[in-house]
Amino acid sequence: MLNSNLNIFLIVFLLLVFAKCSPYSQCWKGDSDCTGCPTNSSINFTSLFFLSEIFGFDNYQLKKINRTIDYANSTKQLPEIIYFDPPFFFHSSFLYHCCHTEEEKKIMLKVYQKVEWESFYVNFTHTHCNVDHTGDVIYIASIPDQKSQNKLFELAALFQNAIEKAGIKINHPRVQEFHSTIARVKPTFTTNKCIDLLNSQPTWIQIKIQFFLVSDLVIQASDFPKQH
Repeated sequence: MLNSNLNIFLIVFLLLVFAKCSPYSQCWKGDSDCTGCPTNSSINFTSLFFLSEIFGFDNYQLKKINRTIDYANSTKQLPEIIYFDPPFFFHSSFLYHCCHTEEEKKIMLKVYQKVEWESFYVNFTHTHCNVDHTGDVIYIASIPDQKSQNKLFELAALFQNAIEKAGIKINHPRVQEFHSTIARVKPTFTTNKCIDLLNSQPTWIQIKIQFFLVSDLVIQASDFPKQH
């Protein structure tokens, strides 16, 4: 019994030491992407805020990309970077819909078009990271502040509740904080230090959320037409 307890203690101790020494220990352990689905419910799709056309956001992201490249160069880690997100597709995913049928998707898209919501401002203020569900990829991303996160999660709840009221189960509710990915790196990349460097030179940008995309639809805020 004593040996068994000692072995458990040693395993836990080693896991804690590894976690502390991990080059990405500060990253959120999770991923919002869909994983395996039954063959009769295999439709996955995502709604997203397209940010590349919002004035100033491209430059905001590109500054972080350049700082990440400088850091990787100075630490000889460029081969550890898998790729950077392209400037023409900077975005923040809104809701991840996983494991649905074609009929369910049609109903969900109708719901998207009926929900009333108003535009609001979001402040991107810092950088963070998360680990892919496979463990093979670390995502580095720009993150909105907590007040903005609250607004985004309120909007997510509004749409998720509407979908459920239409009789469709939310198989993959929004859990991960909202973000806009700038880079994908290997687990061996010293992500903690890179994140600390990016956050030591803080930059922020305020953007207005007025519409988002889902499938081939543009879902506009109810006050959006009045401003154009």
